[in-house]
Amino acid sequence: MYPQTIGTESFRLVSLTIESSQQPCLTLSEHQIHSPARPEYYALSYTWNPPYMADAAYYADTDVRYILLEGSKFAVKPNLYDALFQLHHSYPQMLFWIDALCINQNDLQERKLQVGMMDRIFGGASHVVVWLGKPFAKLELGLQVAERIASVASTACKAIVREQKYPHTHHLEEMGEVYGLDPLSFDEADALVSLFSCRWFGRQWVIQEVALARQIDIMCNEISVPFDKIGSTALFLHLSGLLVGIGNLLVAGGKDMRLLEDMHLMQTGRTQIVREWCKGDRSEWRDVLPLIDFTAGIVESTVAAGQRKEGIVGVVLLKLLMWLVGFDCGDRRDTIYGLTGIISHVVSIHGLDSIPQRLQPNYALDTATVLHNAATEILQATGSLALLGVVKDPALRETTGLPSWVPDYPPRMALNPMAGPNFKSLGKFDASKSISTAGYDVDFHIDDKVLCAHGFLLGHVKAMGESLKPMISGGNFAQCAAMLVDAEETYRFTNQPFAEAFWRTLVFDQDLSDRPAKLPTTKHFQDMVLMMMAKRISDEFKSGGPEGVKAFLQTLEAMDTLEAKHPEQSPFPTTRLLASFCSGFGFLPENGDDKLWPSEQQMAWMESKKKNLVFMFSLLSTTLFNRRPATTDGGYLACVFQSTVVGDEIWIVSGCPTPLVMRSKGRQYSLIGETYVHGLSQAGHAGPCNPILSSTALVGTTSTEATLSGSTEISIAASSDQSSMTDVSAIISESDTSTATSNGESSATALSSPISKFIASTATATTDSQFSSATKLSTSSITTETATTTTSAELSSFETLTTTTAEATTSDAPIKTTTTEESAPSGFFANPSFEVPNALGVCDGSPWTLQDSSFPLSVSIKSGLGHTGSHSAYWLVTNTDTSGRIQQMAALEANQMYSLSFWWYIDNDVQPQGLNGCSVSVIQRSGRLNLISGTLDLSTPFPLKTWTKYGISFNSQTLAPAMTFIVSCSGSAGTGLKLAIDDIDLVKQS
Repeated sequence: MYPQTIGTESFRLVSLTIESSQQPCLTLSEHQIHSPARPEYYALSYTWNPPYMADAAYYADTDVRYILLEGSKFAVKPNLYDALFQLHHSYPQMLFWIDALCINQNDLQERKLQVGMMDRIFGGASHVVVWLGKPFAKLELGLQVAERIASVASTACKAIVREQKYPHTHHLEEMGEVYGLDPLSFDEADALVSLFSCRWFGRQWVIQEVALARQIDIMCNEISVPFDKIGSTALFLHLSGLLVGIGNLLVAGGKDMRLLEDMHLMQTGRTQIVREWCKGDRSEWRDVLPLIDFTAGIVESTVAAGQRKEGIVGVVLLKLLMWLVGFDCGDRRDTIYGLTGIISHVVSIHGLDSIPQRLQPNYALDTATVLHNAATEILQATGSLALLGVVKDPALRETTGLPSWVPDYPPRMALNPMAGPNFKSLGKFDASKSISTAGYDVDFHIDDKVLCAHGFLLGHVKAMGESLKPMISGGNFAQCAAMLVDAEETYRFTNQPFAEAFWRTLVFDQDLSDRPAKLPTTKHFQDMVLMMMAKRISDEFKSGGPEGVKAFLQTLEAMDTLEAKHPEQSPFPTTRLLASFCSGFGFLPENGDDKLWPSEQQMAWMESKKKNLVFMFSLLSTTLFNRRPATTDGGYLACVFQSTVVGDEIWIVSGCPTPLVMRSKGRQYSLIGETYVHGLSQAGHAGPCNPILSSTALVGTTSTEATLSGSTEISIAASSDQSSMTDVSAIISESDTSTATSNGESSATALSSPISKFIASTATATTDSQFSSATKLSTSSITTETATTTTSAELSSFETLTTTTAEATTSDAPIKTTTTEESAPSGFFANPSFEVPNALGVCDGSPWTLQDSSFPLSVSIKSGLGHTGSHSAYWLVTNTDTSGRIQQMAALEANQMYSLSFWWYIDNDVQPQGLNGCSVSVIQRSGRLNLISGTLDLSTPFPLKTWTKYGISFNSQTLAPAMTFIVSCSGSAGTGLKLAIDDIDLVKQS
């Protein structure tokens, strides 16, 4: 079938016929890539796996279909099988290049050589045909709507970039007045979501297939739409802010907001920009692309070692990796190799002979080596440490064996580097300007897995506040208030009131167009906080009535303390103000002057805060994902990664645009990630730079050469001209899968529903609409009616059940762990879903599942605890983690009464410190509804080492809802909480 390996000057094409048996028959032919006799051909762009998210009903990842290739039976993925029939119908007699057929996928050498030819293969095709998957009505409508919007999209996008201002058109009714378009209908908005949820748009390989094509069209039945129109529409919906309006419309119509989590709108828009970039002088964008800063101020004409052309490749790779976030590929090495075609295109433009050897595709190398080689090439080519800002939070890293300074580009819409793509009007971050680097300049070197660079210790993390999820869905700002109690009235590094300095820290002091931020005010932030807390109060009232509201208000003492110390300065409301609001909405009885407001007054109150809520929320969604505010021992306000802990060090490293959080372990360090520090010298911020390090409030002023290493065995001796040189070891954390939940359904009064519905209709689709920090924000996290698990990219504080590996590394007590190599315990079988994301995006953290197939519960195994057996569902909450721990069980029959009982056990030797309580919620889900309002509330002190039984009864109500355990804590489990559940008994009542 594949008689021999083909090299870099030839490639195969296939001809297609469909026999009467309806089996595709394909014949291969070999051609010289540069031969004048080469025939005309089309290239197919598609996705190997199922084309639509949550597509199990269509076909599974493991399904195959059979064709005849060179007369022999040949297995292909179902999506390709379907595409072959459409190609035969639409383009009879045409030769095609199809990767799965034209490359011998079992020949690593051939794969390596052919991947390096992608620029010539796709650039040489007279037409690239995109196959999204089997057509359906909403897909066709989505293409038609996108084509309608495209009539103004490109012009509008170029105007936004040219003006360097975002219009913030968050309401669909503004489409006519601002853009001359008829507002989208519900069906049209729904169809656009279906279109951009096709997996093809999020594939890593799609980028170069689109960028290098002469002509590329999306095929759907008899419809063919140029990708340029679809790409421009995607970019327009983001930049204009209209995606927010689409989300609002869908929520109002009862759609589940998880749908937006599956969209690849951001990826599609960014792919279009890369296509325009590769067009060069042929692009209609050529005059506005220079107004976007793709690479933290590094330009192709300024590279290491003077004007050395070879450095261009590293700069281009950095540009692509900073710009192209959130793309998926089955093989993580293809994060680099999937861009080879574009890099080859650049190499040819600049007259270079070839791509540097260490960047050339080589599938004999493991993923860690490929990523390490790419990082080394970028750092040495650019002469900059800007790449360190691309490194994600340790909790998001997925590749083992990497030094902590090497990014692994996880396939999730997390966040861009702070110094990454932005309008040039924002200026550049440059923390290095805040230090004296006399005698050092930008000087670093790489010794295998060790990166050595000059830097200054700015200070240590002293305290931290909540991340965005608890702020939004929990209306909880208590940790932030406690963190600010000791703040000075005036933030001395910027001479701003501390409340203003605080919110400016949260948004990195930018409003998407300007830095310092010009549009938001403290009032914007205060209104947003009030609305978030109003939503939480509404939830408390629905579940616990006035007593639940009172209990919540009692947890907010830190806000009163902050107001007492800083009268009229606090960014947070007092409990007195909240109590007045509660009486106005009927959440608490009338009290003195606090009366129930008429419905008109209630709506007017919410309407007065609507605009500020949406605007401030949209800014925070671009900066605070997976981050939390912090203070340092030197008095700085910062915004640090979620994995940061008190005591971590903040460094300014020469050559890195942003400060870095590093964790010291004796003479070793690991890179946690970049951080925003408010008041450091940056573009647009006036003030002297050098005095920052001469301040007596700072911890260290000594120049130190810090080394970032991925191996604790590597030891670096102190250099002769530096005070110290230390080995910094990587700590690669287990990747947590984030999910989102909501409260159990209960009888809510009419008085509480306006708050929830109002917030749901105003802040549902607040995703980023700019080139900077691209966060795919969970819009459902702000509503009370959402009860869905979501993808790991979603903004959420709920996390999956801690894996046994995490238990072993974070618990002080000896814990027996299980691995996939161990035999299954008695009563269990190997879990086929172990560490595999399900249709809801949830990764199962257990290698074993109960054998009762009618009621499987995935658990972490904890030996020696057993109530009547030896195996328990086991949760571990540690450090400052207040996340919910979710464990999902099987579906139940509809309209049946069930009784559920289980035994619970606190496996701590001493009382956990820092916790105000813990709850175990059992909910049953159907779509967006929680059907069980059963919650076991545990109060402190906890009963230690004692098995206790709990039971509830409920009606399943709806067909096939999932039942879920959620363990959540109030407060921070500083010393760890270990909770086991055993002997789960579910009985269908007669």
